[in-house]
Formats: sequence, structure tokens, C-alpha cells
Amino acid sequence: MKIICCDASAEAAQLAFRLRYKVFGAELNFQDPDINAADGTYIDELDKHARIYVAIKDGEAIATARAIYDRDLDFATSLPPFLVELLNLRKFTESHSGALAVSTKFAIAPDHRGSLAAHLITAKMFSDFLDDGIQFLFSMCAPYLLGRSEEHTSELQSQSTISYAVFCLKKK
Repeated sequence: MKIICCDASAEAAQLAFRLRYKVFGAELNFQDPDINAADGTYIDELDKHARIYVAIKDGEAIATARAIYDRDLDFATSLPPFLVELLNLRKFTESHSGALAVSTKFAIAPDHRGSLAAHLITAKMFSDFLDDGIQFLFSMCAPYLLGRSEEHTSELQSQSTISYAVFCLKKK
């Protein structure tokens, strides 16, 4: 298994977008205008600002996630307003500009759930965060996905539409 970090134009990212479709579009029947059933991909506007992480085994994506740094995208104006308010991103980015990442679109192929793929892709992301000076990570998923996710840390439950975890990162 190989863990790759790339931008949205890379071939590995295309594998990730197809895995997202398989999990969110085909398996979970998630309704999002960015899901393209015709070409079997799930890509949105934020991907062009993201680091796409992909675990590849035997030429196929088996796990993926994306990370977006606040130094690459103005979260306060680019993310949905309810999310900016829920996570208090305006105040947070004012206080910690350049040190924040948001991680979303975590997907694992059904036949690799419970494998090391989720742990390895998360470890690569966290290592890169520390190397890149990221000190805080907001990691989010919709609550209906919680039963399908692999838990890595304790999670804070919001009363609105998403669940999120906040990680404070510190290099040893």
C-alpha cells in the first residue's frame, strides 16, 4: 500500500474522486450536486485548494481524505456560512492565521474497512500537518456517517448537522 498526497489534478486524485463516488454516491446514496454519477466521481470546488490524500493498493484507491489549509483558502468566505458560524472560524483564523487545517471527504473502500488504511492515511496527514506548521485541525463528518466511520479519537458531537473533532497538534 502506498499513501500519496497530491493536488486535484494528479492521477491519484482522480482515483480518490472515484472512491468518493463509490462510497458517498453509490453506497450511501448521498445527495450532492457535485456527485457525478455519469463519470463516477465526487469532486467539489474546494478540491482545487486541497491536499488530496490517497491510499493506493494494487492500482486502486482504498482510502482517501482531503485537507485544506487556511493559508490556501479564506475559510470565512469560502466555506458554508453555517459551518463558519458553528466552528467560529472567523475568530479562530484571526487568532491562529496560517495554522489551521480542515479535513473532510474521508472515505474507505468497503472491503478495506477495519484495515490499516485509515490509520496510515491519517498518520501521513498528521505528519504533513506538523511539517507544514499546522497547529489545529478541524475534522468533520455528517452524523449519519458515524456508524460507518472508523474512530481514531474522541469526537465532539454538535447539535446541528455535522459532527466534528478539533485536534491541537504539537511537534515533539
